[in-house]
Amino acid sequence: MSYSSSKICFQPSGKKKQRAHLLILLIVALSSCVPYNQTVYMQEDQMGAYNQAKRTAVYKVRKSDLLQINVKSLDPNTSTQEFFMGETGSGIAQGGASGSGSPQLFMTSYLVDEKGMIDLPIIGKLKAEGKTLDQIAQEIESEVKQQAKYSKVSVKLSNFRVNVIGEVNIPGTQYIFDTDYTLFHALANAGDLTDFADRTRVRLLRNIEGQTKSFWFDLTDPNVLSSDHLFLLPGDMILVDPLKAKINRNNAQNLTIGISVVSLLVTIISVTSR
Repeated sequence: MSYSSSKICFQPSGKKKQRAHLLILLIVALSSCVPYNQTVYMQEDQMGAYNQAKRTAVYKVRKSDLLQINVKSLDPNTSTQEFFMGETGSGIAQGGASGSGSPQLFMTSYLVDEKGMIDLPIIGKLKAEGKTLDQIAQEIESEVKQQAKYSKVSVKLSNFRVNVIGEVNIPGTQYIFDTDYTLFHALANAGDLTDFADRTRVRLLRNIEGQTKSFWFDLTDPNVLSSDHLFLLPGDMILVDPLKAKINRNNAQNLTIGISVVSLLVTIISVTSR
């Protein structure tokens, strides 16, 4: 008598496969959840008092900047138009420029040329690059006072803009007309952070004397209010990193699609092999 041996293969049933798939998806889904304490700004157990941030960095004018110059005087015949609007009253910046948030400001501003100079009517050319706005205003004021004794000159930057990218609801460029503009102002105007933003890793990129330097903020720490770099400067860039939970969520979605495709293929093979 002869005996024939046969191999018995055990394959998981359809229900077992479904349970395995659901278990995998559940594990990935739980890993993509965002804890409550990672979504709260400036966390503290009770009310506290914190040192107020001070502006430590002062912006120095660069090439291609647009400067808006205004003159105020007790003499009604002395005005911005008389000194800086020229005979036509147009006040068009020399050389042309682009990127200003307001066409009107562009048309009434002066461009810092490639040599770092601005060319003003009556006064002539003046070195602007590397100087603060207050220093430029003082130099112009000393020239203006030769013709109008009681006068005051103010100089503002027309192309003050910052860029906000990453995990915010409205990324992009913001044109600023407020000298006291902070990181929180920029984030608010960017529509706030998304649910998957890492509030402990918000980065500020700033050009300092030809070098780009980075400064990190932890927005869950109330002491961020006293940061030396809380006030923004023209040209600053803010980057908001995503949480790992966002990557896990995206992976979960891709895994769901992959499992569905594999299950469909297995079903097709099982049906056609019968």
